[in-house]
Amino acid sequence: MDPKSAAPDDLLDRPARELAARVRRGELRSRAPVEAALARIDALDAGVRAIVTLDPKRARETSDRIDELVARGVDPGPLAGLPITIKDMHDTAGLRTTHGLPWSMRHVPAMDSTAVARLRAAGAVILGKTTLPFAGYDWQTRQPRVGVTRHPRDPSRTCGGSSGGAAVALALRFAVLELGADLAGSIRVPSAFCGVFGLKTSEGLVSLAGHGPSISRGVLEHMVVIGPMGRCADDLALALEVLVPGSVGATLAPRIPRRIAWSDELCGVRADATTRRALEACVARIAASGCAVERAIPPGCDGDRPLRLWGAVDGFEFAQCWPWPLCTWPLRQLFRCGPAALAIGRSAFSAALARGMASTRRAHARALLEREDFARAMDEWLARYDAFLAPCAATPAFTHRRFATPIEVDGARVPYSLAMSAFCVPMNAGGGPALAMPIATSDGGLPIGIQCCGPRGADRALLGFGAWLEQELQRRSNTHT
Repeated sequence: MDPKSAAPDDLLDRPARELAARVRRGELRSRAPVEAALARIDALDAGVRAIVTLDPKRARETSDRIDELVARGVDPGPLAGLPITIKDMHDTAGLRTTHGLPWSMRHVPAMDSTAVARLRAAGAVILGKTTLPFAGYDWQTRQPRVGVTRHPRDPSRTCGGSSGGAAVALALRFAVLELGADLAGSIRVPSAFCGVFGLKTSEGLVSLAGHGPSISRGVLEHMVVIGPMGRCADDLALALEVLVPGSVGATLAPRIPRRIAWSDELCGVRADATTRRALEACVARIAASGCAVERAIPPGCDGDRPLRLWGAVDGFEFAQCWPWPLCTWPLRQLFRCGPAALAIGRSAFSAALARGMASTRRAHARALLEREDFARAMDEWLARYDAFLAPCAATPAFTHRRFATPIEVDGARVPYSLAMSAFCVPMNAGGGPALAMPIATSDGGLPIGIQCCGPRGADRALLGFGAWLEQELQRRSNTHT
């Protein structure tokens, strides 16, 4: 066998930068990782349903063109030959894009989204699209006409959402990189549940053009961001440099922290004992390196203010996206009667969302001003630290359940929407970056992840901290082994 075509068992376990470099140097044919990924999808996806649309023919054609460029001495780009998948909320030219809507199962965009176009131009090979919940609104991944996407380690549990298929694809080595999006934890929750890395970028850093249905009357323009997902911090740095040239630089240097803050409680919700122990052990490891650690909660995050701001802003914008006449003011008033609470569980979060759906443009404008005050206070507080550490959710991956079914947190029944929104929504309301990364495994074998947060614009510094923490945790693991 030609060594350039060989696909050893651990090929897809290699860091993205290393794989792409080997392809660019001609040491590895692009078809090798692509075929390895397609083989894993063929063998494993039926049990998890992470892929909603597969495009093997074009993936193979693309990888062959990359090999031809390398043979001619032309650099295909920094992502050369990397098999990737794309969350099905992003437009992909000539490839079905459903946006999580059952009536869009035949929708094929003519153009790539801006983010997808940049990944493709950098040499990435798009294998297909990954699953998401209806319209991308849930922390589980269940889609009509597609089914339930299951956890990669325990099929009885959720993989998270809305970038659930993306996280499963990475965890099972269907892809080397993924393109996700985050409005209320949609990158961070599935990353934490499935044991992969994901970056909620600073708001406005990555273009939203081509993200979401183009047929909508309105648009979500605040708090939603696009971000990369991968299996290490450097994977995310490589992808982010393609998405936003100049954002990271040629390499990612680990950034040794001097001071961090952490909390296992936000918006009045405390994480369960399993998550708390993992976070405390992680913080102890950081402190042992000489870093000053401080237990603290960001300003305004000890109550429901972030949830109210999120609901006021996003609820109104979401309602504007509905088809006429549902988006008209009289019909939107029906949401004050509680459909949102019935769907996702009664809580401060669902109440705020319902009020936002029924509100006016003037109320939306006031909410945006209050939200900016909140974000500035968050920036000032977060700038005092190298990172703020917190859980991504109240528990590790939970068993599949109906939308409004409460989640058990140390024996207490917490409303579904509150248990899932309390930890992630404050960072969306603040607008800054948040890096989700695995730190431990539960006694039952489930990944436990945290989010490392920073002020707006601190994406590069946060990735550097994540790279350092990743090394420290790996060093500790190797020592115990």
